[in-house]
Amino acid sequence: MKPYLPRYDSLPSAITPEWIDDEETLRPAHRVVFSSSAEESLASIIAETKLTFYSSNEVDLLKSALVEVLAPDIRSLHQRNVGKRSNNQDEEEKENEREESHATQYTLLFDRLEVKFCFPAEGLIEVTSISLHTK
Repeated sequence: MKPYLPRYDSLPSAITPEWIDDEETLRPAHRVVFSSSAEESLASIIAETKLTFYSSNEVDLLKSALVEVLAPDIRSLHQRNVGKRSNNQDEEEKENEREESHATQYTLLFDRLEVKFCFPAEGLIEVTSISLHTK
């Protein structure tokens, strides 16, 4: 994080898109669950490794922060609408796209962690694995 420097960071004439102020867009849209292996990995990593922002007794706080980051749908509009797009697609085509979308693994770098997650069903995010990011 960098400090706020009014001389450089203040942009009184700046404008933001309407969706930034839209509560509906930014509210958590998904329930986040952790696979048992992700839970075990997280507990092991935080117990054995010095993370930058979390200590070994802050597993619940770390999980809560991950949920807060993941719960809003951070995918692009295109990715969110896979399988819902065209009326010209037949149902089988739409279902194939939905299955591909649900199988797609996404990666989030958080503190020193590499968090892998997917969208296995509408309204659900599953954290499938957590490992120490080594780069």
